[in-house]
Amino acid sequence: MPQSPQSPSSSKAGSDDNVPGESAQRKKKNADAQAAFRARRANYIATLEDAGSSSVLPLNLLVHQFIYQSPTLKQS
Repeated sequence: MPQSPQSPSSSKAGSDDNVPGESAQRKKKNADAQAAFRARRANYIATLEDAGSSSVLPLNLLVHQFIYQSPTLKQS
C-alpha cells in the first residue's frame, strides 16, 4: 500500500513557527494572560465566598422566624 509523502517542514497555514522570537513572545503573552485569568478567578471566588458567608445567617434567621411565627406551620 503506498503511503502519501509527508513533508516534515510542512506547517499549518498562518503559522509563525519559522519567525525567530515569535514563539517566545507568544508563550509569554499566553502565560501572562493565564496568570491574569487565575487572579480574576481567585478574586471572583473570594467575592462569592464573602457574599455567601454574610447571607447565611440572615437567611437562617428568616426561616426560623417564618416557621415559628406562622400559626399553620406550628400545627404540622
